[in-house]
Amino acid sequence: MKKILFSFLFLLTAFVAKSQIVVNDVDITQLGVKYIQLVGTSKPFNMSAVVVNVDYGQDIKWNSPAQTIKGPDGKNMVFESMVHALNYFESNGYDFISRETITIGQQNVYHYLLKRKE
Repeated sequence: MKKILFSFLFLLTAFVAKSQIVVNDVDITQLGVKYIQLVGTSKPFNMSAVVVNVDYGQDIKWNSPAQTIKGPDGKNMVFESMVHALNYFESNGYDFISRETITIGQQNVYHYLLKRKE
C-alpha cells in the first residue's frame, strides 16, 4: 500500500511541477503571457550546452540579472541544445512559431518565438 501511495504522490508532484516555468522566481505560467521568446547562447568553453534566457515581455533594466529558467530544484537550468529547451517548453504548454540565428563574432545567438497553447 505504501508503494502505491508513494507512486501516486510522485506522479502528482511530477504533474504539478511540469506545469510551471519559473524565470527568476516568477512563475510565468501564472502571468497568462501568450508569447515568449527564448534567447540561447553557447556556454563559454562548452559548445555542447546553451544558456537560455526568457523574454516574456517583462521590464528589463540594463543591470537586471539574466532571465534564466529555474528547475524544480530551484537551480538555473542548462540545456544541452535549443531543441532540448524547445522540448522542455513544449511539455510545459508552449508551441514553436519561428526562429532566427544571429552570429556575433564566433558565437551564435538563437532566438525562438513560442506561443502558449490554447
